[in-house]
Amino acid sequence: MTAISSKLSDVMIDRLFLLSNGLSIVGAICVVLGTGNIAENRLSFAGAVLVAIGAISVFGFGVLGERRARRAIATSNAIAASALAEVAKANAAIAQLKASQAWRRLGEAATTTIIARLSQVPAEDRTSLWVQFVGQDSEVTVFQEDIRAAITTAGFDVHFFSGWERAVGLKLSNVQLPTGQAIADAFRLAGIHCLSFEGDIPSAPGPGEVQILVGSRPPPSEANVSW
Repeated sequence: MTAISSKLSDVMIDRLFLLSNGLSIVGAICVVLGTGNIAENRLSFAGAVLVAIGAISVFGFGVLGERRARRAIATSNAIAASALAEVAKANAAIAQLKASQAWRRLGEAATTTIIARLSQVPAEDRTSLWVQFVGQDSEVTVFQEDIRAAITTAGFDVHFFSGWERAVGLKLSNVQLPTGQAIADAFRLAGIHCLSFEGDIPSAPGPGEVQILVGSRPPPSEANVSW
């Protein structure tokens, strides 16, 4: 902004310069017209003519300089706009990278949403459920604690199992049950991506009950390599 303001000041100076030269031209023409007898005032007449020619030349070059200054400002503005766009793009890429590396957590808003939705399930429709996770993954352990705390706060009986050695993403089984449907709705309302399906998760504890499997965070799609 300082550089642009400086260029605008230069343009103002150029315009004042042109105005001054315009006054010089008018003055020189007045001198020529007021010379009177040219034969007796040849030196004055020649000087006035030279002053007029010089002033006109300076004025013309000044006009060209002002146009060049305007083009320079336009070019600078375009370069600045392009640079700002690149900075914005870089910041967006950095933010996306941070988001892809950040741990999954349930914030206050998501927790409140989940509890509110699960609290709507009638007591006679509630069944116990399992929260299962990859116990060797610290990020998974913290995330499942958030989920389990929200469900427990809503009044559900929750069992847990940490014996999974490998799993990816968040899965929800037996969504045909009222409890499963409520949890699927709660996750959706909270903006949590979850793979929901009917039936049990193969080889998972708690067959016939709602099973929530918290696996490791999937890598971002741009990190995958195809050979």
